[in-house]
Amino acid sequence: MRLFINSREFTDLLPREIFCSNLDSRHFQNTPTNLNKAVFKLSKTSRLEDPLQMKIHFDRSVNVGCTFAFAVFFSTLKTAEELVIEPTNKARRTIEEFRNNLEECLSGRKGVIIESIRFPSTPQYH
Repeated sequence: MRLFINSREFTDLLPREIFCSNLDSRHFQNTPTNLNKAVFKLSKTSRLEDPLQMKIHFDRSVNVGCTFAFAVFFSTLKTAEELVIEPTNKARRTIEEFRNNLEECLSGRKGVIIESIRFPSTPQYH
């Protein structure tokens, strides 16, 4: 697999490739790829308003029967204080709402069956 942005190669930013000797196959780690380095490099040579064109080269002949997926998302930097404040400002569920939601999840009525759930030893319900 190779990654190009505005015709410049940034394959080195992709997750590490792993070779499985017992299966005689290679695949990339299933981890996110941070494209910040590429964007910063490109911003030095082009205007911020210029579009970015991304091309991913994926060799189908080597990866017969494999599924390939790639998604791009944007995020913004947050301070530690913002990260702490965000969940504390969310509306909280009552114990009854929580119990009803838990029973619904555990029942499998909607096709989801949870095998195990971990709760903190000191719940903070209001």
